[in-house]
Amino acid sequence: MPGLSPGLTVTNTFKPLGADRQAAIYEELRRTVPLHRPGTTAEMAKAAVYLASDESAYTVGTVLRVDGGIGELAY
Repeated sequence: MPGLSPGLTVTNTFKPLGADRQAAIYEELRRTVPLHRPGTTAEMAKAAVYLASDESAYTVGTVLRVDGGIGELAY
């Protein structure tokens, strides 16, 4: 069974901190991603739909990293 490993994704997680602090946090984290941007919830959803579809029938025993390349830096 495959899994999904999402990377930095823009969500409402930091919203309670205020717009300025939220922007600063995302800017700091953005620099750690090789694509130089966070992912979107739509991008994560598309990967999840793929894994749940018949299109991934031969995708077994792996983790799909949807992380803008940051996983490559860690391994």
